[in-house]
Amino acid sequence: LGTIYAQWGDVAASAEAFARAVAFDPNDRLAHFQLGLAQASLGDEAAARGSWQRAGAGAYFVRRARGNLGAGMLDALRAVEIDPENPLAYYALADVYVKQQDIDAALQVYRAAPDPAESLYKAGALLRKQHRPAEAIQALRQALAQSPDHLSARLELGRVYSDEGDCEQARAWLAPLMTTSLWRAREPKSYVVVGRCLLRQDDPLAALAYFSEAAALDAKSVDARWLMGQAYEAAGYPDAAVEMYRQVLRIKPDHGPATRALESLGASLP
Repeated sequence: LGTIYAQWGDVAASAEAFARAVAFDPNDRLAHFQLGLAQASLGDEAAARGSWQRAGAGAYFVRRARGNLGAGMLDALRAVEIDPENPLAYYALADVYVKQQDIDAALQVYRAAPDPAESLYKAGALLRKQHRPAEAIQALRQALAQSPDHLSARLELGRVYSDEGDCEQARAWLAPLMTTSLWRAREPKSYVVVGRCLLRQDDPLAALAYFSEAAALDAKSVDARWLMGQAYEAAGYPDAAVEMYRQVLRIKPDHGPATRALESLGASLP
């Protein structure tokens, strides 16, 4: 009955009908959810959020916040209040702040999220993108203190040090990812990060050793092969560079930089 009233545009009658439905069956989550919609339409946001909480609708508003640019802020705030133990609600809210270029607000949301390691990683990754390396390093180190096996946080920390030209720190923090363990194979991206740092430091031969490892570990790694080509060029081995660029194009035929690199070397496409 509540749905029919809603279709007729009689929101007050719809709310009354759904209120009777949840009084009759307090476990009817759909009725709670529909009651929340009606309450929100009537301007009673607090009551609506209470109904949505009883409906367990947090995940619904997380999805809405991520897909609805217009109402993303409202939906993300609803998700956090409805389901305060769900980290995804906080991440959705932080994403909205990032889209609005309110970086400090996004960082505050990450600090409040209930999953410390993941939220610190996300904060660190955001800080790196904002060219705030000291803060990024602090956040990522804290993430790894919470969860030493957090692969993404360790890779991101290595990238920050690589960006800063501190290849030794990058290598030290990524060393666990370059060692085979019982539960994890070596991570190709860790070699790419260190190799990229060495290449930026004008040490192409040392960089090649890392890129070669990455390429051996990942037969489809475009980054490893592209950077190997760059390193071979820098080291004075144009023929080897050509072969690497051709390998890149065999994997990713629309890789523009590799195409242009071959053209600049006077080499044919594969």
